[in-house]
Amino acid sequence: MTAKEYKEFKGLRKEALRDNMDNIEMSLTDISEEVTKRLANKTKPKGLKENI
Repeated sequence: MTAKEYKEFKGLRKEALRDNMDNIEMSLTDISEEVTKRLANKTKPKGLKENI
């Protein structure tokens, strides 16, 4: 689900998505961001294609 789709799912219009997350959503988002960062540091992708 994209951020836009999730905002629609939660019924948000102009509010920031992070401001409307509960503790579990925020924790899972933080974990996924950290995993992405560590994978990028380990594999050193160059460009969009390798990052995807």
